[in-house]
Amino acid sequence: KITLAHSLATCIIDTGSALSVLSSSVFYALRKAHPSLTLGTWEGEARVANGGKLEVEGVTFISVGMAGTTKTCRFIIAKNTPFKVLLGNDSLARFKAEISFEKKQLRVGNRNIEITTTSQTLGLDKNSAVVSTNNVTILPGKECIIWGSVNGQGNTQEGILEPLTEDVNRTMVNAIVT
Repeated sequence: KITLAHSLATCIIDTGSALSVLSSSVFYALRKAHPSLTLGTWEGEARVANGGKLEVEGVTFISVGMAGTTKTCRFIIAKNTPFKVLLGNDSLARFKAEISFEKKQLRVGNRNIEITTTSQTLGLDKNSAVVSTNNVTILPGKECIIWGSVNGQGNTQEGILEPLTEDVNRTMVNAIVT
């Protein structure tokens, strides 16, 4: 959990993203409460992990609170994102954050924050398998980023599914890749 303009929020921490991204719905909700938030022009292009273009509306600067520290961070405001708040490397660097995947902790200053990984969030175990609707082969020892949906426990979640194991001969997610 973090705060955005002093409002509590849940975020995705994405070490593969150079930029921090905020969904336009969250931005406009925050702007209702904080009319001083401005939407500046974004010059350039932003792409997602699969190479597709992100539909950018603009850029803003918002105060972010994390682990007792507050910093002003730049966010790209985008339409139709599968997430509400994504903290990329630009914001993580402002906080001088360190991530331990082994301990599942984010360290900011002298405070450790427990984080959950994708597999924990989705409730997956190491015996799950990838089921593809297309004929796709992922060779042992190779990695890929898969956009898909995860079915389980009465709900379906969509997102990027990542391998999270040291055993490269086993699949890590139970997904139907569309």
